[in-house]
Amino acid sequence: MCSLDDIETELSSSDDLRLTIIREIGGRFAVALFAKSGSGEASQLELGGSGTLVMAGESHYILTAAHVWEFLEKANQIGITITDNIDHAFFMDVRAIVPTVEVKATIWNEWGPDLIFLKIPAEYAGTIKAFKGFYSPAVDGESVDLPKEVIENRVLLGAPYELGTFTQSHADLRIDGCFTDPSVPPVSKGDYDFLDLVVATPSDTALKSYGGMSGGGVWRVLIYCSQVTNRIAWSQRLIGVAFYELANIDGCRIVRCHGPQSVGDKFPTD
Repeated sequence: MCSLDDIETELSSSDDLRLTIIREIGGRFAVALFAKSGSGEASQLELGGSGTLVMAGESHYILTAAHVWEFLEKANQIGITITDNIDHAFFMDVRAIVPTVEVKATIWNEWGPDLIFLKIPAEYAGTIKAFKGFYSPAVDGESVDLPKEVIENRVLLGAPYELGTFTQSHADLRIDGCFTDPSVPPVSKGDYDFLDLVVATPSDTALKSYGGMSGGGVWRVLIYCSQVTNRIAWSQRLIGVAFYELANIDGCRIVRCHGPQSVGDKFPTD
């Protein structure tokens, strides 16, 4: 019989369960975002950040950080990753992307605000949906049928630049994730809330920088034993978006994110 002890053992004894969750959620909803400028041999491909595919009503969006859009909108085309382990290219005309909900500071700073929803035209969304999913809070959020006993986790997903290999016209990278302390409460400042996620401690082999993770989604993941299959299962809810890497604090690496109130208040309603 599956039990919470089994889940704890899986989480503590190996990275298999964590990697499975990262790949499942990341593979469905997370994307890396690229700016493509110029044309032909003079074209230039640059990583702009990360994002989450979301849906409101019949409309499709990319949730990311506002400063990521400031970089992308200067390009000719925006590229996104739509599948894993297959060399591919999918680009959208930057003029077709509509910044529908945007909140940003006059001067970029560690408290933002810094998030945006980019509306994707239907002709692009159809192709993306052949490979990816668009997160809907009503459809893909936490199940109402969850058992009482669950193990809560908090996961940040994105595409760290440091883990990729880049040339002028090609990128080889992956969507990666960090499991962080789920007990740290959001902090309110002005009209927004924030989550400071410790993505690495002094004992971890940390990346030198988490650049590229900006705009990546923060997920509340509840892991439990399915009463139907008697196997380990999980339910996820999007609760934040990353936008700022803080200087090392007590040797820890910290990424600041907008929290559930900020994302919920700004989530499109159409």
